[in-house]
Amino acid sequence: MTKEPVVSPDIKSAIAYSYVEPRGAVRGVVAKTVGREVLGAVGGAIGGMASRTEDKSPVEAGGIAFLAVFPEEVIVLRGKRGAFKPKPTEEVIASVPRSSVASAQLDRKAVKGILSVDFGDGNRWEFDLPRAHLKAADSVVKALG
Repeated sequence: MTKEPVVSPDIKSAIAYSYVEPRGAVRGVVAKTVGREVLGAVGGAIGGMASRTEDKSPVEAGGIAFLAVFPEEVIVLRGKRGAFKPKPTEEVIASVPRSSVASAQLDRKAVKGILSVDFGDGNRWEFDLPRAHLKAADSVVKALG
């Protein structure tokens, strides 16, 4: 039996959406780069291991996605890397009713942001965002307000 991927609504019809990465992704890139520059290949591997955190994201390590807010639901769509910017696919990674979202917050750091979405059942999604996507993440937080 084959499992067909769930097809999402058009992301352009979303109230708000933002590119997201799994938690620890931005720190991992920085740690690997610094480690590689200072200690070579071994340093890059050590930097990559040091950057891992507890997985609270529906996005796989090394993956990219789009968090989209629709009137009735919040959807995480698999993304693909583009030549200039990431692009959403139609494959749904996770979907929850919008009414289950208790709160959302964006913690701005020097080179990244951390987007957290808390649910009424105590679960939480956490994502890293490169600095260039913080404005879009602000609109997601406002939409989930």
